[in-house]
Amino acid sequence: MRRGFISTYYLVIFLIAAGLVSVILANVDNRLKTAANMIRVNKYLACEETVVNGLKCALRNDGPESGTYTVSGVTYTVDAGEKQAYVTIRMPVYEVLTVYYDRETCHIYDYDVTREEIPL
Repeated sequence: MRRGFISTYYLVIFLIAAGLVSVILANVDNRLKTAANMIRVNKYLACEETVVNGLKCALRNDGPESGTYTVSGVTYTVDAGEKQAYVTIRMPVYEVLTVYYDRETCHIYDYDVTREEIPL
């Protein structure tokens, strides 16, 4: 009467186990991608911080001047204007910043970032 009951029982257990394993593997994969993205974002933020700190220092002195600078391993080019500066970071990552500042108060208000995203 109950032919195949045990086979069906083991099939259900196998399907549940396979589902759990696939969910765990997908979770691990997502965690690894998140960690890789965080490392990449931290590189960008460290470069941006170096550039913004350099511009703050230049504002407190005579104001930012156009030119190419290398500070703490970050190579960048500044094209300074009266209210904003265009900064191109060349090493270790490539991105373009538009920094908005006020020369009178020596205050940086904001900056916009343009990146060339490289897919993982």
